[in-house]
Amino acid sequence: MDQTPLRVFFRCLSCEAVYCATQKRRPSIDVGRFVCRRCKTTVLQWRGKYSFTNWMGPLDDTRLLAAALRCTRGLEH
Repeated sequence: MDQTPLRVFFRCLSCEAVYCATQKRRPSIDVGRFVCRRCKTTVLQWRGKYSFTNWMGPLDDTRLLAAALRCTRGLEH
């Protein structure tokens, strides 16, 4: 089973705030949810063999760009 963490981005459907979290596959079921800090709407709710940690946001343009750049490092040839 691949245990490599993956950074994923989410957008609140109510206020369009952007968040990111680290996703990792687990051997057992995990349950949780993240709520938008601006409007208190549920942004992500899960139940399954993935966990989400390191919830960050809302990200402004500068922080979003920095996070996206960190995600793409190592992809250049």
